[in-house]
Amino acid sequence: MAGEEAVVRTVYDAFNDRDFDRALSVVSDDAEWTNVPTGETLRGRDGLRQFLQVWDGAFPEGRIDVSSVKTGEGFAVVEFVGRGTNSGSLKTPAGDLPPTNRSVELRFCDVIEVSDGRISGGRTYWDMASLMAQLGMMPEPPPAAG
Repeated sequence: MAGEEAVVRTVYDAFNDRDFDRALSVVSDDAEWTNVPTGETLRGRDGLRQFLQVWDGAFPEGRIDVSSVKTGEGFAVVEFVGRGTNSGSLKTPAGDLPPTNRSVELRFCDVIEVSDGRISGGRTYWDMASLMAQLGMMPEPPPAAG
């Protein structure tokens, strides 16, 4: 692995190990990260740490399985699946949701900016409706046609 891919994989591998300091070691001080479904903008290492800790707090044994990494000069696009049981509170901009003890499998796509060997920004995309349905907070959507 070289360049951008090695940098971004550090974050996902470190999350699985719950080594947030290692995850943040590849993030620039002034990085800006947008959580698209919630509209939150996370700033710097502290912002990304809080984001990782939200998922860890809600899914303490949760795991990330990276399915695809595509890179170019200065960017990476990472598709992954997060799996876990919601045994902790899920902190949201609208307030904390109590644990449901339900299993979740959620697909994500991160578009990451990399400069000087560090993550300088990015956006994370995931389906909030699917998460809420899997947690039992709204009806499951019908299967996709096809």
